[in-house]
Amino acid sequence: MIPVFCLSGEYVAFFNDSGYLFTADCQYLGWRDEEGNVWDTDGSYLGEVVDENYILRRISKMEPMTMMVKMTPPTPMTPMRHMNRVGSISRMGMKDMMQPLKRVSNPETTKT
Repeated sequence: MIPVFCLSGEYVAFFNDSGYLFTADCQYLGWRDEEGNVWDTDGSYLGEVVDENYILRRISKMEPMTMMVKMTPPTPMTPMRHMNRVGSISRMGMKDMMQPLKRVSNPETTKT
């Protein structure tokens, strides 16, 4: 299991041992291929794995063709929740693709 964080340092998802991407609450999000590209459940390009624990998307990169949709994998056991980490520096020309999950995976961060 490989944890996935937002650049802000918040733990939001994980890759299981087969390369499938799930939210911290085990909702299926997509998969990672051998080259480190990450694909959404509908086969659309999501981004690339950077520094093993981040999914970022190059803003200037032409979007690859949609991949053939994979069968939804079995829902894994919910792993022990990872501690948040110190945030990482934003990458110029790249967008944090896990940032939208931040609100979904940790509702306390949206309370006002």
